[in-house]
Amino acid sequence: MQATWLEDGFSSAIAKDQIPMGYADTNFMLSLDYQLASVSGVLPASGPSGLRPSAIASEARLLRGARVVAAARADAAGRFTIRNLIPGPYTLRVRGDDGAWKTFQIKLAPGQNLEIKPLGQLLRPGTVYAYPNPAASYVKFHLESDILPVRKRLSVFSVDGKLVKSVEDGDAGWTNPSANVYQYQWDFSGGKPPSGVYFYSVKLKHELSGETEGTTRKFAVIR
Repeated sequence: MQATWLEDGFSSAIAKDQIPMGYADTNFMLSLDYQLASVSGVLPASGPSGLRPSAIASEARLLRGARVVAAARADAAGRFTIRNLIPGPYTLRVRGDDGAWKTFQIKLAPGQNLEIKPLGQLLRPGTVYAYPNPAASYVKFHLESDILPVRKRLSVFSVDGKLVKSVEDGDAGWTNPSANVYQYQWDFSGGKPPSGVYFYSVKLKHELSGETEGTTRKFAVIR
């Protein structure tokens, strides 16, 4: 007789053999305490005025291997939630209102409420800019993304290609004034950077799929 517990792709087992036929006094116990997790997100609509075509229902499916362990339909706002999940690795498949499926690998920690936005623009067009431009004492870089979670990198170069400044997630100066909006403020000091024209590069990376997208713009400094 063998009892097996599976978690995070690993198995634990207890077994006893040579049990006589009809013997009724073989007892064992497996126990494990853990906090259930959940995953939720938004599947943006692409129809007119953000309305979703009724012919295609946006949905999310959670798989372990090839087996679907949970699924959820998105509501009218495109939001889905799957609760009461055992912590561990999963494959998340989401279908938007265009009918296309996208696949992501996620890992849920005990008690984690993972919120993601797996569809939409990684870097929203027209949302990357620097102001004031030209700048005198500081410059603020602005960008927006439909994706969550996302990693950010900002690099500033002089006209001759030399790296002047580079910042990433976790560095001081980043703010998140509203949902999906990110800003970084660079305060000038000590005569640096000197007056001139500079190029800045913004690069975003989708933490689940590994996809990247970026753009390059320029701004001026007048001291």
